[in-house]
Amino acid sequence: MAITGNYCKAYPLAQLQQFINWNSSSAKPSDKESAAEITKPYLFLQEDYTVTEGIFRDEKIIFSNVTPEWIEFCKDILHFEIPTFQTSVSKKTE
Repeated sequence: MAITGNYCKAYPLAQLQQFINWNSSSAKPSDKESAAEITKPYLFLQEDYTVTEGIFRDEKIIFSNVTPEWIEFCKDILHFEIPTFQTSVSKKTE
């Protein structure tokens, strides 16, 4: 069953390829075939800093070489920021 993470953000492929060590062949072995045939103009940066072809965290992984340099690129150049989700509690009025 496909895993949907808490957060991902779509980026144009060309923007992701600006990373000096971008190499779609760094995908997980089971996804090498899909990584070699990137046809989507947009890819999804997941909360764990992997890049996938779709919204699911564990399918069609295009880039999984998560290094400190990659995380810095995501934060500084792509301005990728995982939002803090807060839940509101409604108070009963008496």
